[in-house]
Amino acid sequence: MGAWSTAILGDDSAADVYGEFIENYNDGKELSAIRRELEAKNKSELNDPDEGPIFWLAIAKAQWDCGSLDSDVLAKVGEIVNHGLGLDRWSEGTVRDLEKRKKVLSEFYTKLQTPNPKPKKRKKPRFIPAVFETGDCLALHLTSGGYGAALVLATDNTHKQYGKNLIGVLRYRSGQKPPLSVFESRDWLYINHHNWKNQIEITWCLGYAYRKHKVPIEKIGSNKIRWLDPKDAKSFSPWDWLANQVELQFDWEAGKRD
Repeated sequence: MGAWSTAILGDDSAADVYGEFIENYNDGKELSAIRRELEAKNKSELNDPDEGPIFWLAIAKAQWDCGSLDSDVLAKVGEIVNHGLGLDRWSEGTVRDLEKRKKVLSEFYTKLQTPNPKPKKRKKPRFIPAVFETGDCLALHLTSGGYGAALVLATDNTHKQYGKNLIGVLRYRSGQKPPLSVFESRDWLYINHHNWKNQIEITWCLGYAYRKHKVPIEKIGSNKIRWLDPKDAKSFSPWDWLANQVELQFDWEAGKRD
């Protein structure tokens, strides 16, 4: 889904690289080996004007958090900040988001220039399972009031550390909790606000991140999954993203009609 916030890790690619770095760190691998492996794995992205800067920002954060930031990585971050590299995905949003991202990058670069006084200690991986069961029907509480709806399309607990749910957001916004007929309809939410290209809102959500979300999500029933339902997604999103996308899409449509 690309960027979901202006934070250093508020982007699918950054979160993936950082998460893999920390996972390998907790497994006992040397920091230099982790970097080499991630560079090799993401070789095609390194020269991409959008993905390359995101990769190095994630590496820089991971290294600094673990107490050992390579000087050439710090230099890459300086180049990214000073030349405004990798800002296209934020330029497609609001001017406020772009300026906030620039400020986040500048503050991050300043932070990196001082060694981390409390580096992360290696932690023994703890398995955190997926939150919901396949077929669960979810009422999304919206921050503006009312409800959205989402269906749990899959549950995956095969990873040694992170369980996850595949969530499909439905085209529903109402002051009432969604009836089960909404889930039967399979009227998926397609996103085209802020230059999204009519993309279906299907994403993975991690079990460990559930405790951090602020917008309540309530199971109200279950529905049998069908063979035509989506089976996978390329992105991971925070749980609050689900309700946020409902509000952004419906508000955008209302604005177009006004």
